[in-house]
Amino acid sequence: MEGLEVFEELARADASIAWCVWNGNTHWIAAQLSPKAARTIHVDPDVITANSTRASGQAQVVPGGYRVNGRWSLVSGCELGTWMVLLCVIHEDGKPRLTPAGSPETRFVLLPSESYQIIDNWNVGGLRGTGSHDAALRDVFVPNSFAAGFFDPHVLPEPRYRIPPFSRVIPGLGAMALGIARTAIETFNEIAGAKTPERTTQMLCQNHGAQVRISQAESLVRSARLFLFDSWIACGGR
Repeated sequence: MEGLEVFEELARADASIAWCVWNGNTHWIAAQLSPKAARTIHVDPDVITANSTRASGQAQVVPGGYRVNGRWSLVSGCELGTWMVLLCVIHEDGKPRLTPAGSPETRFVLLPSESYQIIDNWNVGGLRGTGSHDAALRDVFVPNSFAAGFFDPHVLPEPRYRIPPFSRVIPGLGAMALGIARTAIETFNEIAGAKTPERTTQMLCQNHGAQVRISQAESLVRSARLFLFDSWIACGGR
């Protein structure tokens, strides 16, 4: 619950900042790493991580771990991240290893920033500050202890780590949308109090149509916020 409030407040100030903080705090994988690996990554409490949940890499099984190759797109925060968390398809004997359900097995590999190459191609008009460039690996070894999957057993026992991964991720998106919408409304109110539209002498804040639309926007944002936080409480989030 506190995390949602943080994402919302950051998004009110800057959507790119909120996005990168959210993207770097979705690592439920930390609860599934060996204690040694978790300490190595999080010994610095201010460590910044970046990630991609696209299975764009291949992790070939080798003695003691994996030999990883691949290129991942839209890796938000990769320029600031000191550790990268990247999803790979596991390969063994030259072909994808399958799960009991028959689908390719995937695992996250965790590696320090000096192991990957950033490909500077995030040239966009919006959310430029996320720095969502491509990241590439070429024949990098990752030990078994620095890899984890969705269905690995949890090392950390607290209930919050056992919330299904995407149930932890998606509410943050909603919180950021609320923060952005709140700033849009506040910005419009500031403009409306000082702007006189063309071909009229009436201030924008006195325009009936503008008043109706801003009240509708206010209702939508408030109701959405109540729904998000109430749903999270109903699902057991605290």
